[in-house]
Amino acid sequence: MDVKGRITAGTILLTGVVVTGMFGMMIHKEELEEASSYITDVIYKEEESEDSPKIALTFDDGPHPYYTEQLLDGLKERGAKASFFVLGKQAQEYPDLIKRMQEEGHLVGNHTYSHIQLGQSNREAFKEELIKTSEVLTELTGEETQYVRPPYGSWDKSFETELMMFPVLWTVDPMDWCSDDVTSIVGRVTKKSRENSIILMHDEYKSSVTAALQIVDILQEQGYEFVTVDLYSSCIKMTAFSSAFSVTSPTIPFTSLLHQSIGSIVQSTGIIISSVSKLLSQLPYGGLTYCGSSPVMSKSSSFVL
Repeated sequence: MDVKGRITAGTILLTGVVVTGMFGMMIHKEELEEASSYITDVIYKEEESEDSPKIALTFDDGPHPYYTEQLLDGLKERGAKASFFVLGKQAQEYPDLIKRMQEEGHLVGNHTYSHIQLGQSNREAFKEELIKTSEVLTELTGEETQYVRPPYGSWDKSFETELMMFPVLWTVDPMDWCSDDVTSIVGRVTKKSRENSIILMHDEYKSSVTAALQIVDILQEQGYEFVTVDLYSSCIKMTAFSSAFSVTSPTIPFTSLLHQSIGSIVQSTGIIISSVSKLLSQLPYGGLTYCGSSPVMSKSSSFVL
């Protein structure tokens, strides 16, 4: 082949390489643009549908014939849901209040029959009180009772499999049972509350009911939505914490591991890490993230006497 032919062949080959390269770049660019558009669309939709931060208000020791009714009226007026951990003897005495709680979308839980505290020597008596109270509540509501607030936070892990009942503790305790200072109670709760907090109060005191409704007003103004504790089920297998008892350290939150794994992949592909992290952080209730930072409920807890 002469020089002119070699030049022509080289030009054609070079042109083919360039065209092929440009075509490949265009396809790659389209793929990147499509991926980027997808991520942007997902994040945008997540932002559009982002839920309000959740918080749970819980009440022990009721129902009270007068103050619980006032509380239910106030919660209904505000569109707020709560969880009531009731005593069996009170439920038997005021069945209409239990039925009203259920009808208005509140959770009804077990707080033993007579407020017995679990000790080293009364395990069977404590268990019998749980069973008796659950029977009372099932008769009134037609539903099995799954959640229990053990008095003083004392619990035996084996009850979870024996009775299929799971403990719900708390993260905010304003000690409302020993104070009638409404302003002080409200201040303690609103300062300590955060997303996914569980607030412990009692519906047998006038000051507690007054404070609770003020707390709802203030936190709703801040954008919080009051929900029942069963909506924290994404945290249910994590270790439970109590402000009163020392318990097992929480396991590593699932989304923390997910952040680490995806972060490594994302760095190698050039996709913006913050976008993926933001997307992950908008999983319901922060996925399992909040279970590690503020765990509230457990099917495998270890806070045993």
